[in-house]
Amino acid sequence: EKQALMRQLVEVPVFVIVDSQNRPITCLSFGDEQGRFAVFFFNRKDALAKLAKMKKDNPRQGAKLITVSLDKAYKMLKDAEEKKGGEAAEVSAKFVPTTKQLKNAVEILKINGRKATHFNGTPIFQAEGLTMKQSNDTRQYIPLFFAKEDLDSAWAEMRRGNPAMSPQARVEVGSFEELLKRMEESDSAEWARVVFFAPKDSLDFVQFGRVSLLLTLRRSQSMCCA
Repeated sequence: EKQALMRQLVEVPVFVIVDSQNRPITCLSFGDEQGRFAVFFFNRKDALAKLAKMKKDNPRQGAKLITVSLDKAYKMLKDAEEKKGGEAAEVSAKFVPTTKQLKNAVEILKINGRKATHFNGTPIFQAEGLTMKQSNDTRQYIPLFFAKEDLDSAWAEMRRGNPAMSPQARVEVGSFEELLKRMEESDSAEWARVVFFAPKDSLDFVQFGRVSLLLTLRRSQSMCCA
């Protein structure tokens, strides 16, 4: 269900460069793609570096950086897809992961026996068996992380209460963009168990509330990989 998906994304902050009227400043290309793209950054430092370049190139543009929740970027992406083919040029959303997480993703693919030199899309990380519970809720939820280091910290925290656990989690990585498509196309109730964890450095800057969570080790379905 689309509304359920939007609720899952609302607590993840992303950063976007806008003009003086708070409209996203678009670019005409993204990688090999041509069009009009609003670019959303998961890392504030990356966004600030891009902002500095924009201000230098065009100081009259009034460019500034704002923070929005990921569901707003997702809505822009879906609105553009639904209107594709119309006469007016539509603006689509593109996500920019950090170089560090792209490197983490390639490393994990290699550890898992895949030949990889680069990663397409925004990496999303899952630890095999890592689940969590919300306060006053008996259901098991599956945490997915935008930063491998946050997954490692969660695993270490859980291991403190269970020293017999493996020191290293078995990690899977998938594309956030592909994961969104799978969630949209599936009617499975399993997707309601997914919880996205924003990068900690983003949350340190933007205070988003979160229900208290208890990490546990259970057999869990792989959500990152098809």
